[in-house]
Amino acid sequence: MTPVEQKQEAVRLLVQGKSNRAAARAVGVSEGTVRAWLKRPEFSQAVEEGLEANAALGARIYRAHLVPLIQREIAIALGNEESTGPQAACLNNALKRAGVIPVERVEITGRLASMSDAELEALIAGEVATVAEE
Repeated sequence: MTPVEQKQEAVRLLVQGKSNRAAARAVGVSEGTVRAWLKRPEFSQAVEEGLEANAALGARIYRAHLVPLIQREIAIALGNEESTGPQAACLNNALKRAGVIPVERVEITGRLASMSDAELEALIAGEVATVAEE
């Protein structure tokens, strides 16, 4: 492995969450060498950019999976779907971790009470689309 390949592999391993020691062992250098590389702006920037890319990808994947969870929670809240069973328990746990407080059922009042099912579904679809875009 060339020195350039060693650095590239070390960056990849550090971005994956490996320790300095583990990355050093994997590329055949000392831990001190990896620490020295991390002091170099181009190396530390590559690691930071990789970590940021991982975080952005994780957030995008989480949001993509959150929309169907919200749709199911809305169906449960409106009484259109049962809120029992292991799938509903997983749904509620995921929504709680996302900061969304799951509900068993809601009473619709005010302007929403006078809306038809189709109007409510259109309103919900618009809200879900907004969450998906964020």
